Amino acid sequence: MKTKIFCAAATSLLAATELMAGGIVSNTNQHAAYQRNFAREATTEIDAAYSNPAGLAWKNDGWELAFSYQATIQERNIESTSPTFAMNADGDGTATRSYKGDIMAPFIPSLQAAYKKNRWAFYTNIAVSGGGGSCKFNDGMASTEIQVSALPSVANAVFGRPMFNQYSVESKMEGSSYLFSMTLGTAFQLDEHVSLSAGIRGNYALNRYEGYVRNIKVNNPLAPGQMVAPAELAAGMVQMGMVDAQTAASVGGMTADKEIDCEQSGFGVAPILGLAVNFDRVRFGAKYEFRTKIEIENKSEKDGGMPAYADGQVLRSDVPAILATGLDIDVIKPLTLGLSYRHYFDNSATIDAFEKEWYNKCDYAGKGTNDIAGALEWRINDKWTVSGTAMRTLYGVEDRFQSDLNFSLDCWSFGGGFKFSPRENIDINVAYFGVNYDDDYTKVYAPDMAARNPGRTDVYNRKANSFAAGINFRFGGEKSSAAEVETVE
Repeated sequence: MKTKIFCAAATSLLAATELMAGGIVSNTNQHAAYQRNFAREATTEIDAAYSNPAGLAWKNDGWELAFSYQATIQERNIESTSPTFAMNADGDGTATRSYKGDIMAPFIPSLQAAYKKNRWAFYTNIAVSGGGGSCKFNDGMASTEIQVSALPSVANAVFGRPMFNQYSVESKMEGSSYLFSMTLGTAFQLDEHVSLSAGIRGNYALNRYEGYVRNIKVNNPLAPGQMVAPAELAAGMVQMGMVDAQTAASVGGMTADKEIDCEQSGFGVAPILGLAVNFDRVRFGAKYEFRTKIEIENKSEKDGGMPAYADGQVLRSDVPAILATGLDIDVIKPLTLGLSYRHYFDNSATIDAFEKEWYNKCDYAGKGTNDIAGALEWRINDKWTVSGTAMRTLYGVEDRFQSDLNFSLDCWSFGGGFKFSPRENIDINVAYFGVNYDDDYTKVYAPDMAARNPGRTDVYNRKANSFAAGINFRFGGEKSSAAEVETVE
């Protein structure tokens, strides 16, 4: 019984490290400017290498380089309630247990580069386009403890006597997930208003997770007040003639320690197409990223005796397709209103998961994720620009998609920051954004006596904050602010 549930928990843990901006897999915060302006899909600045590649055809001739640093902290809180949790010898005697997952991403770098000459632009974007951190559940999680919590009742049934009313367990899960990407592409200015772009992105997925469920114990009916390993107790009961050897072996197998130490890696490529339309005070951008098919392969030191984590096992872990559009309007010369819409085709991807049997997690992703964002940017003078931004994210995932280790909650994101230009060819961006998640999500797990699962009710919530700083350099050309390039008196 424990094998199956531990397997499911380890599968989900990797997806738990996705960072705030984007769909169920993708990160859209790939430049510091994004965190102060979520509506970047019509920009013609250097971060267009990710958000609006065709817009690079409108930058000034010459080279431009950008480096950004981001740090993100997330907290995932789960409260799980089941009558059997009251039997935890290390608990407070109540039926509710609390679990906390800390997601740390202290250093998320990104690099953009572009070269423009006449009507042509060539660009690259190197970033962590998915994942980017590690997730730790130091006290285990509900999905592993729930079946251990049924052990006293199961043991009573196995031994045919109501002798057990307490259990204890040591459990921990830790995982990290990174999707490193590199995009190469070109943009071409068709005429004075329209440009097109085409590129290709390579994605390298690298996941690692470690975890264990060990030292499972129940109260010792032969020595009140003591906790004992079920296998040890069963062996003693065999000697006393209370149970047979076959029953003792079954108990030992159910409660043996399980440990996982597994690394996964895989690679995939996908094309990206873009369009930009440019008028005096209005700019429009659009891009379509095709789905990236990625097969990841296990390299396991320890698989916990589970075939799903055996060395050499291959699983699908796709990156969904994305359609992104944006509009910038210069309301007055120093003030720009930005609007954007992004749709993530989550249900078109395949992400293998295991819970009793293999299934595609994306089959339960609903109609996909939608981002709607707006921003106001005020150019105070040649050196200072400030902006504020807001975004609504709607996931639309189905109930089966949600779990204690991987849950997506609709949310509002708010950000702000500034750009400082100490010289004509240098910009420094500093920004912060936080996420306000909607009401807690409640999920009810029905009892499954065949799997010895007594059922539980989970309540999920999250907290998230992110900080970013970055610098842009230009060589061989003048400052290429969208406002200066596009705003004409």
